[in-house]
Amino acid sequence: MTMNSFKSEQRKIMLLGGGFIFLVVLWLASLLFQSKLSDKTVIADSVPELLTYITISALFGLAGAIVTAFRCPGRNALKYIAKAFGNCFFMMFITSWNGYDAYVYFYPDKITGYETEYKVVHPGPPKGKYGRCEAGLKVKDKHTGYWFNICYSDNDLGKERIGDYGVVWVKTRVNEAGSYLESYKVYPEKSYFSIPSPPTSLQQVNKGLVSFPRPD
Repeated sequence: MTMNSFKSEQRKIMLLGGGFIFLVVLWLASLLFQSKLSDKTVIADSVPELLTYITISALFGLAGAIVTAFRCPGRNALKYIAKAFGNCFFMMFITSWNGYDAYVYFYPDKITGYETEYKVVHPGPPKGKYGRCEAGLKVKDKHTGYWFNICYSDNDLGKERIGDYGVVWVKTRVNEAGSYLESYKVYPEKSYFSIPSPPTSLQQVNKGLVSFPRPD
């Protein structure tokens, strides 16, 4: 092997290695982003979330098993086929786990704002792998009937004068799969039982999205 061919082969290996590392980093960043989306997303009851993820993963695993079956004929083929199916299934299952959350965020039928109720709970939603937030703000989503969970500390609740119950104005991305909480503003001085009418100056824009003034 000549020196030039050796350098060319080395350069090729480095490019392949760099491309692989880039794809892994991109994949991990995508998982982290989707995980952050799930903190502010609620999925509708009618969505078969787990069944969808299992079905997609099984199809991906089957594709990997078929490719392996053609590439590894022989006595140990069944072992490699089963391994390929398991690896492909596992990778796709992790990748697709928060797929509906991403779908709600990137493909909303509309972006809407309204006033709804909130309540403070102790302790708050999970924080990290093992801990929980000191307190939590639960915000009622009118689209799904579920509650958004927002992490708070008792100190922040005091600074913002947030009582145990009250009114909050929310802006959400909505489609048939669920709702994503884009922003919110708490009205500590209002009672939920005397909520004024929601903002009426809604302007229709392309593809069913709406825009509206945020409250002061």
